[in-house]
Amino acid sequence: MYEFKHERERKEKILKIYLIIFGITAIATFFYGLYTNRSSLAGSFFSLVFSLIILIFARKRKGWAIFLIQLLVWMHVVVLLLVIVVSILQ
Repeated sequence: MYEFKHERERKEKILKIYLIIFGITAIATFFYGLYTNRSSLAGSFFSLVFSLIILIFARKRKGWAIFLIQLLVWMHVVVLLLVIVVSILQ
């Protein structure tokens, strides 16, 4: 189907927001893994490389990569809300 210009621009803005949030969470996860010493340097580095590969494919507009980014962003949001609720209830 054809898209109007404003619809395409809206989808582009939403995709850019997802990419920015995913990039921030990938970097935060990398540094958190290094800070807590729960995972090794190799594990943290592998996580960062995996995230960068997903970002590269998402910039090429691959559907599976965009879906994976949206899924991971929403998963991080849910985990963040759970952490906030648990910290309030404690």
